[in-house]
Amino acid sequence: MTDKSIEAAAYRELHEELGIKQRMITQVTYFGSGIQPYEWQGTELLTAPCYFTCHITTKDRARLVVDPKEGSQVRWVSRADVPTVDFAFDLDKEMLTSYFSNKTP
Repeated sequence: MTDKSIEAAAYRELHEELGIKQRMITQVTYFGSGIQPYEWQGTELLTAPCYFTCHITTKDRARLVVDPKEGSQVRWVSRADVPTVDFAFDLDKEMLTSYFSNKTP
C-alpha cells in the first residue's frame, strides 16, 4: 500500500486522532463517502469525508487516546445507539445509520 492510498490515509488518521497504531487494526474496509459543508474561519468549504470500518482488538480498545487538537471525545456505541448519538456532522449520522441498517446484528 502506498502512503497516498485512501487506506493509508485511514490508518494515518486513526493514528493521529486516536493513537491507534496500524498493528492494532485489521480489515480496513471503505464503505462510502459524501459531501459535507464545513465552515472554517468564516469561509464555507465543501469536504468529502470517506468512511471506513475496521476491527480493533479488544485489548487495544482501552488504549484509545484522543489528541485534544484533533477531537474532543471518543466512545464506543452500539449499533442501536447510533440514531440517538449527537454527531458533529449530519453526514456522519447518515452514513453510520445507513451502514448499520444494511448489517445483520
